[in-house]
Amino acid sequence: MNKTLISIVIFICTALPLSAQEKVTVASEASEGKVTVYYELKADPSKEYKINLLLKRTSQPSFTYIPENLEGDIDEGKFASGRRKITWRLSSREKSMFSGGDDFYFEVTARPVEAGTAWYYYVGAALVAGGAAAAIVTWNSQGGDSGGGQTNQSLPTPPGRP
Repeated sequence: MNKTLISIVIFICTALPLSAQEKVTVASEASEGKVTVYYELKADPSKEYKINLLLKRTSQPSFTYIPENLEGDIDEGKFASGRRKITWRLSSREKSMFSGGDDFYFEVTARPVEAGTAWYYYVGAALVAGGAAAAIVTWNSQGGDSGGGQTNQSLPTPPGRP
């Protein structure tokens, strides 16, 4: 019974819904020492979004690089109206890393920014607390140790010293 209850609580807490990603179209152009990425977010312009930029490579699907030194329409804000721009100023290290390839592309992700704490966090916390309390009560009622060790007995005397 306890294992089933705990399994249900863990399942509910891990199955909380993830925020949806919005539709983004991306174009880019490179010039000396910088890359300009243009994107258009097709979403509700009244909402705020968290914008992230990733550099990927078609020849290596597992390759992902998070560019540094970005400026423009990135991070959190109302970016869903019109064409937006992100400028990436490449460091000397980044210039040498990406000089030998022409199969790079950018991925812009946009996730809605949630205001406040969602209700399902409160429900999940209540379920975890209730499950823990039920497990403790059930454990103690079945004669389990309450965690205090020998509760009604005195401690044995220590062994003699040589």
